[in-house]
Amino acid sequence: MVTARCRWLSHWPSHWPWEGRPRDRGLTLVELMVTVVIAGLMMSGSFVFFAGQRRVYDTQVKVLGVQQNLWASMEALSRFVRAAGTGMVGCV
Repeated sequence: MVTARCRWLSHWPSHWPWEGRPRDRGLTLVELMVTVVIAGLMMSGSFVFFAGQRRVYDTQVKVLGVQQNLWASMEALSRFVRAAGTGMVGCV
C-alpha cells in the first residue's frame, strides 16, 4: 500500500535519466556543433538587425541636423524681413 506521503513517487519512471551506460550520458559532438551553428545564426541575425538600426539612426540624425539648420535660417530670415524698411538693420 502506498501512503499519501509517497504517492507522488509512484508516477516517476522506474529508472532515472542519468542512470545508464557511460556512453549514453553527455552530449555528442554533433549535438554541440548543431548548437554552435544555431547560436551563430542567431548572433549574426541580431548583428545584422542592430547594424541596420544604427544606419537608420545615423540617417535620422543627419535629417534632424538639416531640419534644425533650416529652422534657424528661416527664423533669421523672418527677423530680417520684419525689420526691413525700419532702418534698424544692425539691431536685428
